[in-house]
Amino acid sequence: MKRIVLLLLLLSVLCGCTKAPEEEVKIITEEASEGGSYSFVAVKRGTITNEIGINCRYAPREAIGCAFTGQDREVAEVLVERGDLVKKGQVIARQNVEEFEEQILEEQHAMEMAQIRIRQLQEMKKMELDIMKQTFEYEDEDTRDEEAYRLNVEQIERMYEQQIVDLQDEITVHTLRIQEYQSYILEGTLISPVTGIVSASHSDLVGQISKSSEDVITVIRSEDLIYESAELEKVTYLETDKTYYVEVPKGDKMRVIEVKYLPDAEAEKLTFLVQTPNLQVTVGDSGTLWVEKEKKENTLYLPNDVLYIGAGKAYVYVMGENGVRKICYVKTGISDRENTEILEGLEEGDYVLRE
Repeated sequence: MKRIVLLLLLLSVLCGCTKAPEEEVKIITEEASEGGSYSFVAVKRGTITNEIGINCRYAPREAIGCAFTGQDREVAEVLVERGDLVKKGQVIARQNVEEFEEQILEEQHAMEMAQIRIRQLQEMKKMELDIMKQTFEYEDEDTRDEEAYRLNVEQIERMYEQQIVDLQDEITVHTLRIQEYQSYILEGTLISPVTGIVSASHSDLVGQISKSSEDVITVIRSEDLIYESAELEKVTYLETDKTYYVEVPKGDKMRVIEVKYLPDAEAEKLTFLVQTPNLQVTVGDSGTLWVEKEKKENTLYLPNDVLYIGAGKAYVYVMGENGVRKICYVKTGISDRENTEILEGLEEGDYVLRE
C-alpha cells in the first residue's frame, strides 16, 4: 500500500511523544490509507474542575389560579404572557369596565356641581341676612318689630339650610355611587396575589365573557419554583445555601439556571430553589445540575476526545518516526466535561493527534 506523508514539521522527543508546529497540520499516514486524517492538539496548562451531574426536573410545587371575582364581563386585555415574571399587586388582566369609569366621571361632575351650589347658597344666605340686619338696625328703635325680625331670620335660615341639606344628601348619593362603580372596576382588575412566574396566560379570552370560576392567569410563586431530583445518593455532595447551576437544553441552545439546595432529611427527592427564574423553562423540562467536587489550577490537560482507554490504561496517539502514528501511554488525573488532567507521559507543549 502506497504511503503518502504530508508533513510540514516533525520533532521527536525522548519519550517517543512528538511535538508539532503551532498551526494545525493535517497528516495522511499508512493508517489514513482507508480515509483517516489527523490534526495536532497541544498539551496545555489551565484549570480543571471535576464535577458530578445530578439529573433533575422542573416541577413547581403549586400553581395559583387567578380569576375575576365580580360579575361575568368581557375581558378587555391580558397584560402578561406565559413565562413573565410578575410582582405581588401587579395588574395582570382587565375586564371591560369603561362604562363604570365614565359613570364615575359623571358622578364626580354632579358632586362638584352640588358642592358649588352649596357654597353659593351659603353666600346668598349670608348676604340676605346681612341686608336684613342692616335694614332692621336703620329703623327707629321705637318702631322696630324685633319679633318679626327674628321670625324672618329663622325663616331664611331654614329655607337655605333645607336646600343645603338636600344638596349634601345628593353628594352622599354621588359618593356611594362612585364607591360602587370603583368596586366594579376593582373586581374587573385582576391583580397578581404573589410574586412569581406566569405559567399560563389565556390571552384567547380577550373579547370573551369571563366567569368568576374561570382562571385567566396562573402564577407560580417564586418560592415554589423548584427543580427536583430522585438521585438522593448524591446528597453528600451538596451544601446548604450554596449556588448551583442547572443546564437545560432548549432547542440548539443550553440555558443555565441558578438554584440553591433546600435540605430536607425526610424528603423523597432532592429539592433546589430557583434563584433567577428562567422565563423559557416550562413544567417537566429536565436538565443537569453540576456540583463541583475538586478543582486544580495550572495543571496540564488535554481534551477528552483525544484520550483513549485500553486494557485499563489511558493513552493518546502521537506522531512517530516516518509519519506513522504511535501510542503514548499517560497517567491521568481529574476530568471535567471537556478536559482531563495529565499527570505523567506528556509535557507542556507536546502534541498529540486528534482523529
